[in-house]
Amino acid sequence: MDASNFFTLFLIICLSRTSILVYNSRLCLLLILYKVIFAFLVVFSLYSGKSYSREREPSGLASASTDQLPLVQLDTSKLSALPKLLSLVDDLNLRIRRYEQLSKPITLKSSLELTLVSNPTLASYRNLILSEFYNFKASQSSWFPSIIASPTAPAFGQVFSSTKTGNSADNISPFSSSTSTITESYQFTPGIVINWSFLDFSRQPFIDSRFQAFKQNQFLYASAVRDQLLSVQTNYYQIQASAALIAYYKPLAENLLDEYILQLAQFDEGLIDVGSLSQQRSQLFQTINQMIGFYDTLFSSSYTLADSIGLSPDSIFRPTDKLLVSGKWPLSLEDTLVQAETSREDIFAAIAAVKEFDDLAKFYIRQYLPTFSLYATASIANTWGSSTESYFRNGQSIGSRRVPSTYDNTASAAVGINFSWSIFDGANNYFTSKSNKETANSNRNKVLSQVNSVSAEVKSAYSLYVSSRSQLTAASESLKAAQISQEVALERFRVGISNITTFIQTVQLYSTAAVDYTEALQNYNISLAQLYRYSASFPLDVANIDPNSFFYVQ
Repeated sequence: MDASNFFTLFLIICLSRTSILVYNSRLCLLLILYKVIFAFLVVFSLYSGKSYSREREPSGLASASTDQLPLVQLDTSKLSALPKLLSLVDDLNLRIRRYEQLSKPITLKSSLELTLVSNPTLASYRNLILSEFYNFKASQSSWFPSIIASPTAPAFGQVFSSTKTGNSADNISPFSSSTSTITESYQFTPGIVINWSFLDFSRQPFIDSRFQAFKQNQFLYASAVRDQLLSVQTNYYQIQASAALIAYYKPLAENLLDEYILQLAQFDEGLIDVGSLSQQRSQLFQTINQMIGFYDTLFSSSYTLADSIGLSPDSIFRPTDKLLVSGKWPLSLEDTLVQAETSREDIFAAIAAVKEFDDLAKFYIRQYLPTFSLYATASIANTWGSSTESYFRNGQSIGSRRVPSTYDNTASAAVGINFSWSIFDGANNYFTSKSNKETANSNRNKVLSQVNSVSAEVKSAYSLYVSSRSQLTAASESLKAAQISQEVALERFRVGISNITTFIQTVQLYSTAAVDYTEALQNYNISLAQLYRYSASFPLDVANIDPNSFFYVQ
């Protein structure tokens, strides 16, 4: 800045606002003198080298991050005479206090790891995996022989029997006679049956179908894990975005509040008109109202994050990570599509469903083939006891006798090859096989549909990634320029060389730039998280997940 420009600027400052000398010349002269001295100091600082150059970073703004969420309430000590403004600021401070008291700090990585442990939806998938695993092991057990203890009932106990025999009167014998025998005995009859189906054409297809059902649930669980982690990441980025906007807007609200108090005093002295004051008031109310909305979004996103993690929806979390660019996607669109189509677990799950029902179709149609088995049985029958015989003639007892104790021991055994053959069942197994075959064909079409869906997801995420990357660069530069413009306009307004309209315009420009930058950064991080999810890969620093664990197998 040369001497002529310096002198010109100084004259402009000295002559500014001289038109306000209407009825209170002494007060106006003192005010102008104060502004001239303050302006001289500001111009001198600019002349000495503290200028807003293109290379200077705006204060409080990093290229891709914000300060931690400010939880300091706005000062209301000077608002006692302004009930409407005081009420609005109190609403904002109430949200700040509530968030400070109820929120718990959490990092993105810890929230992802907590999701794997606490989420009930993922726990439900793990139970289903175990259920199908045990079904698979049960089907494998059909390769082993069956051994059954098969005694004659009761295996050990007491047996009662009653027998009555006789003849009626006829021409040869005019008398009828009968004998009644009551037997009371004990028996011990152990037995065993061994059966081994060594040739069963339908057994292996059924085992294979149970294995595919088990694998399908593993793939579905892995897909659910990725979906849940993406949901957590999205919610976390939303909280970070709201926190970043609050961090950007809070200095604005404080400056607007301070300036409004000063403008109100000047209005009372008749130094400014109602139009200038109304502009300041409107922008102040709008900014505070927007901050209230940011805090409401902060609470809403925190509740959603808690639900995604699997905790009580009453939990409120505060991000400890700054809103930063989370990384860079290393693959092209074509390579990303290849990665997704060869790695996505939901595609593998659909393929496993095809194999499952193909194997079930084989199982039912092979029910018509004979089954050969090795059969062996052995048993021992031990009985002992006594009986009483009673004799009757013409219905009258003529005597009885006690038969001495008897003992009987019988052993038997058999071994050989057995077979069974379901020759005709009304075509029940045939139609059941056809039904499973059509279900397999339906799942084949679902595989193709799933591949198309995966391709669409990847293309959509990649498009958002590319566009948000470009928007992020532009929005970052726009925010830097807007903050410089706003800071300069504020200082010019304070020393009286700029009007309220220019200052408010720069505030609005800065507010819009802050929202655009935060949204672009949020969309960039979300699109990057979507690319990792839709390509079935995890960045190394996201969460500790063992790809070879029992519940997560490819």
